[in-house]
Amino acid sequence: LIEQFAQYAKIRCRFGNIVLSPTFENATNAVTFDSITTAIVCTAPQSMITSQFQNVSFGVCLLGADCTSLVTQPYSYDHFTKSSLFLYYLLPTISKINPSLGPATGGTSVT
Repeated sequence: LIEQFAQYAKIRCRFGNIVLSPTFENATNAVTFDSITTAIVCTAPQSMITSQFQNVSFGVCLLGADCTSLVTQPYSYDHFTKSSLFLYYLLPTISKINPSLGPATGGTSVT
């Protein structure tokens, strides 16, 4: 169990320039490992996107501190897996609906 914990502690996930590591202080970990399915689960951090969509590169590294030593050199993530794209998007907002009511039987088209 201690060996699994030590290996788990080395997992890093990268979303753009943000590198996440397992945190053991709280219940919502950014990086988790399921030892039964051997799945690595990375929770995307909040993005400060200003447009409707933003692609960022995503990768995983299993070398712990050696992964993050390359972050000071942007886009030089040799220890991370080949990058895949992760898409952030702004949630749509509803500013107005028409009509604002309809019969309980349903069937009203709303725009």
